[in-house]
Amino acid sequence: VRTGDLAFDQSDKSIWGIKHLNGFSTITRIDQKPKDDKILTPYGDWDQVYTYPYGHDAFDIDVSPDGKYLSAAVTDLQGSQSLLLYKMEDLDNGEFQPDTLFNFSVASPQSFRFTPDGEYLFGSSYYTGVSNIFRIHVESKEISAVSNSLTGLFRPVYIDDDRLFAFNFTSDGFQPVYIPNTTVDNLSNIDFLGNITVEKYPELIDWQIPIPGKADVDMEKLITKKDKYIAGKEMQVNYAYPVVVGYKNNVGVGYRMQISDPFRFKSLDMSLSYTPRAWTNGLLEDRAEDFVELEDEELIHFNFDYNFGQFNIHGGFNEAAFHDLFGPSQSSRKGLKLGVNYDKRLLYDPPNTASLRFGISGFYGLDQSPEYQQILLAGFDKNLFINLSTSINYSTARASLGAVDAEKGIRTSLYVSGAYSAKKFYPRVIGSFDVGMQLPGRHFSLWIRNSVGSSFSETFNPFTRFGFGAFGNNYVDYQATRQYRTPFSLPGISFSADRIIIAKTFAKSMAEFVIPPLRFRKLGGFNFFANWIQPTVFTSVLFTDSIELPDDKIANLGAQIDLRMVTFSLLPSTLSVGYARAWDLDGPGSYNEWMISLKLLH
Repeated sequence: VRTGDLAFDQSDKSIWGIKHLNGFSTITRIDQKPKDDKILTPYGDWDQVYTYPYGHDAFDIDVSPDGKYLSAAVTDLQGSQSLLLYKMEDLDNGEFQPDTLFNFSVASPQSFRFTPDGEYLFGSSYYTGVSNIFRIHVESKEISAVSNSLTGLFRPVYIDDDRLFAFNFTSDGFQPVYIPNTTVDNLSNIDFLGNITVEKYPELIDWQIPIPGKADVDMEKLITKKDKYIAGKEMQVNYAYPVVVGYKNNVGVGYRMQISDPFRFKSLDMSLSYTPRAWTNGLLEDRAEDFVELEDEELIHFNFDYNFGQFNIHGGFNEAAFHDLFGPSQSSRKGLKLGVNYDKRLLYDPPNTASLRFGISGFYGLDQSPEYQQILLAGFDKNLFINLSTSINYSTARASLGAVDAEKGIRTSLYVSGAYSAKKFYPRVIGSFDVGMQLPGRHFSLWIRNSVGSSFSETFNPFTRFGFGAFGNNYVDYQATRQYRTPFSLPGISFSADRIIIAKTFAKSMAEFVIPPLRFRKLGGFNFFANWIQPTVFTSVLFTDSIELPDDKIANLGAQIDLRMVTFSLLPSTLSVGYARAWDLDGPGSYNEWMISLKLLH
């Protein structure tokens, strides 16, 4: 159980804190170990000092320099908040009768700390409606205001008798400032509409619903059933609705359903659809030649996704998808697929995260690479492929206040897989390493993104080649808006271009300039408005080694603009527009691509 709100007792080097467990707040103490203790850690086990009644909470504690007093901000069931003072001697003797230095009512006392001589406590509170700095004389309990701020002052630190350090809130964030260490006589209040209403209509005070106590509620009557929670037995339908899907160059209709238990320990998402041959997709006319008429076995589509714990089972038959209606990226595939993934979180201490995944998947009846839509296949529809994979990811990306994307840090990943078919094994590996740095200017950053990959087999099949092309966004999408960052995107060479890049081995490097966003104070209406717009500029170079096609050396230059929009105050969407031009470094060829995409309600 975690203990927070730590305070250090300078007199005996002990650490004090507040532990929260099962709805109760407890003052705890951790003593320093004896010097002759051989264990490396200087502190041992914690001791329970005092547990507050249910509904009470303590926070922002501090210990006086001489170790005689402990201060704590405490709130009760009614929301009343006070700054209390405990004598350490009383706590050691099991006596818990604190002195109330000041009752701040519903205004929270925050960050109150003792001065070096222990005579005063300085802290902040919204007592006047704005966070101001207050000083309390420990012995006399006299409270005085030290500031009269318009926007709010926080976390005061005593410097000397003439000044205090504090954080001043501004529209650009918190600004470190010095303020005079003198009392303020005139302190203006903010008139709260609720208080004004109650003063005008005092009968509203009687409208309050009393807060029931333990004696007023029979908890046993509220319990309808006592039993072991088994997620599988509690699963029920969350939603079910008809869907329209895209499959290759056709449009289909079907039904989608999700069932799960209330805590979502287990969930099953599945869909079934049918695609008539005559229902062709007019939005994909520029790629119609890539697809032939659907076979009889391709008219029915089914896919499912089952999550339980750290495991995921997924599969499908001629998988179809809603976003394939719009293109140009396509995830629908012919054939049968069944896979299992195991995900393990190695580190979760944001911004530092690390994860590990193991997976095994089976494929049968493929006529296209499962990962790269530009790699069309023939002669593999009777082959069974078993693909084993493992990947590890690490990220320590950070962003400053007001940023809309990571501005500096590191992201790296390693993916290793091997496909088995017809008694042969086809291994491959992909690695990526991204590093970002802040540039002069607010929210202006440079990212260098690198990736390499190799297939260790000269045999051509669905799992031994890599495909590159396009921005990667669909016209209507659900994925990350900046798909050009992925290793296998290549803006400038669209999927419909007369240029196909397929590689056995590759190396790619990208430089991306993230330009500061422009935020809108008011653009739009109450139920539909824009938050920000941000441009990015990128350039990359790709080197490939291939057997079936000539080796490639491709460079590109592009830009993308993202506009964040919000519907009904809660549902964000992003409109992205991009353009890129690519050049063949070994020849005269050049290509260009426009991209427009709407990431809808994500």
